[in-house]
Amino acid sequence: MFSTDYWIEASDGCSISVIDTIHVTVHETPVVLLETDTMEGCYPATISFFDLSLPILDDHTCQWGFGNNEVIDYCGDTTYTYPDFGDFYPSLTITTEFGCVGTDTLEDPIVIHGYPEIDFSWEPQPVTVLEHEVQFINHTTGAISYDWNFYYTGTSQLRNPTWNFPDIDQADFDICLTAVNEYGCADTLCQVIIIESILEVFVPNTFTPDGDGINDVFLPYVSGIKKETYHFWIFNRWGDIVFYTEDFDKAWTGGYQNGEYYIEDGTYVWRMEVEPLSSNEIEVFEGHVNILR
Repeated sequence: MFSTDYWIEASDGCSISVIDTIHVTVHETPVVLLETDTMEGCYPATISFFDLSLPILDDHTCQWGFGNNEVIDYCGDTTYTYPDFGDFYPSLTITTEFGCVGTDTLEDPIVIHGYPEIDFSWEPQPVTVLEHEVQFINHTTGAISYDWNFYYTGTSQLRNPTWNFPDIDQADFDICLTAVNEYGCADTLCQVIIIESILEVFVPNTFTPDGDGINDVFLPYVSGIKKETYHFWIFNRWGDIVFYTEDFDKAWTGGYQNGEYYIEDGTYVWRMEVEPLSSNEIEVFEGHVNILR
């Protein structure tokens, strides 16, 4: 700031000259300078802005502009979080009480990067206890690296990995894919794979309870059921119950009345009632079994 006086003399050559004086003060224009802590990031990115302007003695106001129509009135360092991706030219404007205005705008933009577009699917559909080797199909765009997490069963960095899951009825696995783009921006998508149950029933048609250690017991193979719903009967030709159990691991040895008697060779009728894990309806199976000694 500096001051000076100006004077002026007016004369028409006939009258006494008229002299007047004016005092002029010239105020300084603010010298504005801004800097940032970084010039890029992944949204939402928080950027720190620093006011490095020369000291201003006059009262003044400040306005930060962030290049996206967002402004704040504040003097001093500040921060701003960019909520979306794009190129932005922030600025700082300082206005003194005398109307002198100074502005600084970054020459190079702040670049806020986006994320990969993540998506994936898998085959087969559905995944079952019989078909539990899964081929993943990666539909992600805009990524350069991938990290698959198969819910504690393992990981992979392949684009389209194949994974063999445990054949556990009704088990569910959170499958997460993290994709990273060339700017280091990472995003994650998780989906759930359920190992669907399949009801399997296999019942032999003959056994030989002769004590030779070969095929001595009659035991159906059953999977994909609610164990507490298992009921299994064996009847003779007159419809009498010769064996009954609710334990699907319990085999029939050819005994009758808790094993006190052994029944004669012949053909017997069996009946099974079970409720599958995949439904709430009882299913009934019937057939014949032969005893040969």
